[in-house]
Amino acid sequence: MLKKYIQLTFVGFLLVSSSVYAQRRMTFDEAWGRKPTLTQPISHYQGWADEEHYLEYVRSENRTYKVNVKTGHREVYVPAESKQTEVAVKDNDIVIRFADGSVRQLTNSPDVEEKNPTLSPDGKYVAFTRNNNLFTVSVENPTEVQYTFDGTDVIYNGWSSWVYYEEILGRPTKYKAFWWSPDSKQLAFMRFDDTNVPMFPIYVSKGQNGYVEETRYPKDRST
Repeated sequence: MLKKYIQLTFVGFLLVSSSVYAQRRMTFDEAWGRKPTLTQPISHYQGWADEEHYLEYVRSENRTYKVNVKTGHREVYVPAESKQTEVAVKDNDIVIRFADGSVRQLTNSPDVEEKNPTLSPDGKYVAFTRNNNLFTVSVENPTEVQYTFDGTDVIYNGWSSWVYYEEILGRPTKYKAFWWSPDSKQLAFMRFDDTNVPMFPIYVSKGQNGYVEETRYPKDRST
């Protein structure tokens, strides 16, 4: 009987404790995610280190790990010295910087920005999006190939919709939704159609008075 009484008392103590904790007034720093905080940051996927390992960034440690896909084994990731060919966007066009330091411009459309230039694994091509269509350009002879032609302000090829960017692919992707095959012979990409997605007003607090902008957000119209 005494054992049962102790158990009931302990359960009652837990209920009272959790009720008090749940109703505790949050401090200003806790409410804004500053330390001390009631939430804990989660790890972030940052891409692939190679064909068998992906990169996981642990914010609490400010450290990146290389994780084996099959075994889950983790080890601290140490990137190789950066002497590789790199691509970037400069003045709305794609430029490539080779390991020897030389630079070459690959596209010539200054009025329209190319986005997410990505070098193929063999280093011969650069894939990118322009006006929501998917392209590649040859590194040797800057010749473009266009793969999609229906890109609009609601049709995205290789460029993710807001929901996929924010909730699935992640912000580090910078809306990129295309991927090279390991042999550089194929491109996989996602196509999004926001035609029936309603516009949603969002208040932006920047500046002295802020402003309202609209974005396509798949909010249930029945609520």
